[in-house]
Amino acid sequence: YAWGEQLTEKEPVGECCKYLVSANVSPYKISWEIPIRSIGKHLKKPYLKYNSKLFTKDKWDIFKSKNKLIVRANDTRLTVALDDEGFAGVGLYFIIDIKTEPKYILALLNSKLLNFYYLSKFATAHISGGYISINGVHLDKLPIKLPETTEEKKITDQIIKKVDEILEL
Repeated sequence: YAWGEQLTEKEPVGECCKYLVSANVSPYKISWEIPIRSIGKHLKKPYLKYNSKLFTKDKWDIFKSKNKLIVRANDTRLTVALDDEGFAGVGLYFIIDIKTEPKYILALLNSKLLNFYYLSKFATAHISGGYISINGVHLDKLPIKLPETTEEKKITDQIIKKVDEILEL
């Protein structure tokens, strides 16, 4: 893991991102202040320094992008948080270019209904200890209805208001 050398607890000079592992991600929220262990290091509030030899520009742009969703790659359920800062991480999936309000998708992906559907439909993704391997191919196959009608958009707005309340807690 060459990028372990790019991890630091002090905000470095130059281009960097706050760094996450799955332990920092819970439904809806990111807790960057939780100490982590990653690539053989114990870190509190880690940063990842940009290194063009280790990260393509496209990958770094994904890390730096805001208003994306972050999904834990291995968990006992779908666990998704909203990234409005531009975090980098390992053991995570990043959902960008969302075709509707990200908070709507955030609510759906954290719902018991889609969790049940994912666990039932993608049983082959089960790994030891009750964990499932979550991947982009399966996430793309989830039956998510995008709002089209005025009534559907009103319902979507209500869902987004609830997400805003959760994020305020």
